[in-house]
Amino acid sequence: MLVAYWHFSFTVKDIDRSVEFYTKVIGMELVHSQVQHNEYTAKLVAYEGAHLKVAQLSIGNMQQQRSGHLLELVEYVLPPW
Repeated sequence: MLVAYWHFSFTVKDIDRSVEFYTKVIGMELVHSQVQHNEYTAKLVAYEGAHLKVAQLSIGNMQQQRSGHLLELVEYVLPPW
C-alpha cells in the first residue's frame, strides 16, 4: 500500500515541449524550473559535466506532498539521451 510519495519523475527529450503538453493539455501548473549544471548534479547522475533542465509541476487543487510538486520532468542536455 502506498502511503506517501516525494514526487514522480520522467526523463524527456524536449523539456519545453513536455511542459507545454503537461500544462496546456493535461492542465498541470508549472511550479519551478531550473538548469542544473554543477558538481553536485554530476555526482548525482554519475556523469562528469552533466547538464540538466528540470521542470516541476503540480495539480492546482491537489494536496501537495513534501516536495511541493507532483511531477518532475528532466531533460539531459549533456549527456544527450
